[in-house]
Order: sequence, then structure tokens, then C-alpha cells
Amino acid sequence: MIKIFLLLITILFSAANASFEKQGVGASNIGLSLSGIASRNTDFSTFTNPALVDGTPVVDLFYRNHFGLKELNQIALNSEFTLLQQALGLGIMRYGNKLYSETEISLATSIHLDPAFYLGLSIDGYFLQIENYGNAFSIGIGISMFYQLNKQIRIAGIINNINEPEMSSSNEKIPVSGILGLSYSPIPDLEILMDSYKEESHDFAYRVGTRIKVLSGINLLAGFKNNINSFSVGLEFNQNSYAIKYSVDIHPVLNASHAIGFRYVI
Repeated sequence: MIKIFLLLITILFSAANASFEKQGVGASNIGLSLSGIASRNTDFSTFTNPALVDGTPVVDLFYRNHFGLKELNQIALNSEFTLLQQALGLGIMRYGNKLYSETEISLATSIHLDPAFYLGLSIDGYFLQIENYGNAFSIGIGISMFYQLNKQIRIAGIINNINEPEMSSSNEKIPVSGILGLSYSPIPDLEILMDSYKEESHDFAYRVGTRIKVLSGINLLAGFKNNINSFSVGLEFNQNSYAIKYSVDIHPVLNASHAIGFRYVI
């Protein structure tokens, strides 16, 4: 009964906040507490930062269980490729259960203005389904950038839903949000990440993360989010064209959320 009650509270909270709050996509992203938009090493660029979609043929898979509730899961599939000499990313993410679900389909692309400065564009389709209440949809537009300042420092920025989209059946707005990110690598085997996230009608949220190479092909991840004081840890196993990733987000009140990801570079 307690788990069902927590599930209902989570669903109602999501619906009350115009839905489609950015949950984070990819086990690396979860292990870094959603920081890392300025990292060249984070997967699911279609969702995390479209400016980093570079056309390298890759497939990403991701599964996350929220708070140990078997009814509340998140899955995602992402592919990046080159079509007509243009880098593209196509991803689909679903969050929820049979009572309440959010599905996001994103098409992303990027252009390189010079070897250090990239611009990204995404078109995001949002589909909401609530049992016995019907469906709704909307389309959002996001813009992003990435700049390699030098060998150690990279900066990035994203604005999501810049067109202020509204759900079709209720005229309820999907929140506009922005992120500023910094990546600093004092040594090749260490990356320090800092992101500032702002959603309209909410205060700034700060996210920090670190990626440490502990052995050849093995990275340790750790992160912290200040808005709910949650911590995260994760591991990345990289072998040739394959990568397996695992992370856990530790909530201060609810149960931990576990995530696993798989990447294949074609």
C-alpha cells in the first residue's frame, strides 16, 4: 500500500507540473546527477545536448527503475548517424506505467561553425497518456551550443521548449528550461562537471559530477543535485565498440533508483 501511495503521489506531482519534467536519459547522465551537458563522453546526445550529435553511427539503450517501484519505469532508445552529410540523432523515451505515461520522441542535429564551436537544434514530440482521461500531445523546439575553450575547459548551454509549447487537450504549458554547463579536465583521467538548471517558476538547481578513469576501460562516476540533496554513483565499462553502464541515484527520502545502459558504436 505504501508503494502504491508513493506511486500515485509521483504521478500527481508530474501532472501538476505540466508534465515532461526532464528526468535525465542515459545511465551516465544518471550517475553524474544529470550534470554533463559540456562533456564529450556522455551518451544519449540527442537528449542531453544536441550540439554534440556528431554523426558517428551509434545505438544507445537505457532502462531505469524509479524509487524501487516496479510500476514506475523509464526506457529509452537512441541512434545517431549521418544522412546526406548531415549529423542526425533520433531518440525515443518513455516514462511511467499503464495508468500514466509520458513519451518523448526527439530529432536532433548539429552544425560545426568551427572545430571548437557547435550549434544544435532539436524537435521534440511530447505524448501524454492518462488512463480514462485520454491523450494529449505537443511539439517543442530546443537549441543548444558547445564550445571547446581549450584542452581542459568546455562550456555548453541549452534552452528547451523555446517555443513555449502547450498540450493539445488542456492548453497546459510544457515548461521552458535552460541549462549552463562547464566541463574541466585538469588531467586526462579526470573530468569535473558543473551544471546550472533553471525551469520557469522554479529556482536554480545545481548539479555537479565527476568521471574518473580508475582502470583501462573502466570509469567511476559520482554526482550530487542540490534541489533534492540526492547523490549518485555509477560505473562505465568500455571495450572496443561496446560500453555497459550502471548507476544508482540515492534519494534522501525515497528508495534508490537504479539505471543500466548499453552503447554500441557501429
